[in-house]
Amino acid sequence: MTGMADNAGDSRMYALWLSPRYSLRALIVVISLVALTFGFLTQRAREQQEAVVRLQKLGVGVIYDYQLRPPVNGQRKPSYASRAIGLDFCHNVVEVFVHDPSDADAALEVVKRLPRLRRVNYCWNNGFDKSQSTFHRYKGELKAVEVKSILGIVG
Repeated sequence: MTGMADNAGDSRMYALWLSPRYSLRALIVVISLVALTFGFLTQRAREQQEAVVRLQKLGVGVIYDYQLRPPVNGQRKPSYASRAIGLDFCHNVVEVFVHDPSDADAALEVVKRLPRLRRVNYCWNNGFDKSQSTFHRYKGELKAVEVKSILGIVG
């Protein structure tokens, strides 16, 4: 009889040894890391959203990364999740179009705050000397970004 009781005790001891045990401290650390990560992502999305609103008020065109992907069923739409959570939370601004040289200086300050920006398309007209100097400022201040000059047809 004692042999049977010992086997039951051994199996219970074996089950306790294999079962995962987490302390309250570990749980708090994991929850804190998740909250910090989510807070960082939310702050970055909020800053991008504010920059996009300011750029659109200045007449600067904005292109998100999902708009550069190949179309699915002939359309380039954001996913349902990104529309529910927020476009700026799930996608990055990767390209801007600066159309009006008079607002280009104000737009430059906002454009510098977009961390995932890859290209600035600077539209200019032959008649504007100021547009050329502003274009060179864009090239000088946005070193990691491709700055392209595009002749704008005004008519």
